[in-house]
Amino acid sequence: AWTYSKVRGDDTLAVRSLDTDARHDIPRASDGMLSSDGAWVAYSLAPDFREIETLERDGDPVPRQAGLMNLLTGESLTWDDADSFGFSETGSHFFVKKRHTNDDADHDGTDLILRNLREGYQELVGSVADLAFNDAGTHLAFTVDTEGGDGNGLYLVDLATGARRGLD
Repeated sequence: AWTYSKVRGDDTLAVRSLDTDARHDIPRASDGMLSSDGAWVAYSLAPDFREIETLERDGDPVPRQAGLMNLLTGESLTWDDADSFGFSETGSHFFVKKRHTNDDADHDGTDLILRNLREGYQELVGSVADLAFNDAGTHLAFTVDTEGGDGNGLYLVDLATGARRGLD
């Protein structure tokens, strides 16, 4: 996977199979990341170049989307207001952490989308501040930081079973 970056133009993410002639060109995409099994590519999507120029000139934030494509089928999904995204080491799960939109808030938690790539479903976890997969990619740990502190703590998800428990 590689990105064609253009001066005063839109980026394009190119993803090419080394085993077949399959190739996907994704307009306005960059920061390509392949899952460990090579079945998925995740990327950042930006508005078109002219819209970015207008937003930056007006001092407005540039919205970003996270994109995810199944490289076998070509099917893709997107999520608005993405701050970060990534895969578990096993390639079984993908996350999108949303951008924090309220600079005046006394909490850091934002929405987290956790997608099970093997089963094809996703869940919303609210008010997540920090997260990390373990090295083996079998568990996800995250902290919750909410307005008022209700439910704040450290949580662990077993990605194989979906079981979740509070650690602190």
